[in-house]
Amino acid sequence: MAISAPQMRAARGLLNWSVEDLASRSRVEITQISAFEATGDYPGTEIMASLRSTLESAGVAFIDSDQLGSGVRFLQPAGVADVGLRPDQLNSSNDG
Repeated sequence: MAISAPQMRAARGLLNWSVEDLASRSRVEITQISAFEATGDYPGTEIMASLRSTLESAGVAFIDSDQLGSGVRFLQPAGVADVGLRPDQLNSSNDG
């Protein structure tokens, strides 16, 4: 599945990353990321693979569903331990 420009912007938003943050982590030029997000013009297979891999490693899952459409979702990043708390169990006493 190819990543769309709106998915890229949404993924950065989930992570609270700027274009500069994504560029430094993925080693892709800021101008290439900005151009893709602004126009949707595909920058090439290697660049897109690097961007996708970087975002997925940070915990973003890309969704492409016939029923739901395309989007992004935040999952637990690779290498982060599951603390075993449900959202309704979160409070200031267990805010680690």
